[in-house]
Amino acid sequence: MKTSLCAGLTVLVLAFAITAPAAAQKPQAGATTNMEILKAKLKADKKLLVAQTVGLTDAEGKAF
Repeated sequence: MKTSLCAGLTVLVLAFAITAPAAAQKPQAGATTNMEILKAKLKADKKLLVAQTVGLTDAEGKAF
């Protein structure tokens, strides 16, 4: 009886030890990470640089 209780407790502790770090690493739903913000800013800056360099009008830019 004691050994089965100890084995069951050991299995539970190991299962918790394995799943706890994985659960802690999941970002919250709807949370924006710094990397996502950086990617969006770089994309916008790239579009601005191309628009300024090429020198298209608004109508030409939309068609391009």
